[in-house]
Amino acid sequence: MKKTWKSYPMMRAVFCGIALLSLFSCTESPSSPTSSGSNVVMRTELDSARIHSTLGTSTPSSLSTVDSLDVTSVAYAASDFTLRSDISDEANDPNPVLSSIRPPQFLLVFDASGRQYIGESIVYPTTYRRARFAIHSLVGRADSLSLALGPLYSALFASGNSTIVIRGYLWISGVAMPFMFRSAEEGVGSAEFDTPFTVGTDLPKEVLVNFSTVSAFTDVSGKIMDPRDGRNAAAIEAHLKTSLHAIVNPESR
Repeated sequence: MKKTWKSYPMMRAVFCGIALLSLFSCTESPSSPTSSGSNVVMRTELDSARIHSTLGTSTPSSLSTVDSLDVTSVAYAASDFTLRSDISDEANDPNPVLSSIRPPQFLLVFDASGRQYIGESIVYPTTYRRARFAIHSLVGRADSLSLALGPLYSALFASGNSTIVIRGYLWISGVAMPFMFRSAEEGVGSAEFDTPFTVGTDLPKEVLVNFSTVSAFTDVSGKIMDPRDGRNAAAIEAHLKTSLHAIVNPESR
């Protein structure tokens, strides 16, 4: 007896399954946010330029007036370092694009010895306007943190609950003296791009996050705020959350 197509129910089921699989593979999106974009590497850069007070010569000088200041290292206890498409936390953007660079806690370091590595990730294609990170006390046992974060933690953070530590020199009447500024301030830090950073699906990019000494340690009049004077602590701490700026390294364009 001649067998027809209807005589093979199993074969018909297999054929239909293959047809449906082919249909789904044709209609599925060819890429997703996790598989497209460009690799973005982020590093810090300290502006090693010495800043000078811009007060006029008519202002009487005194031993308490800082003439100039030079920062040699900055370290933030940070986590959740992320690129964001919105302008600020207060911006009315219900769906900002976020690309995580380094989620775990780490030391965000700016050092006169050279650029320091923050992290890297495949970043979703869009236009980013800032980087955002959390500033908070480090969580964990001292021995574990020392092992994970290295000698800088032991030197700067192991003795207390500091979240930001800055070292440098200041000059008063031509005499140089070292300083160390410590803060236990917590909150959110940001680094705005001088020009919006547009990511495509092209070559890898390098972003430099710059620490601005003048933004951190001068007031609106141009006077240098003495980091040793406790009366300046609150103003300096407020500046430190916004004294970072981000640029795309021209060499990676």
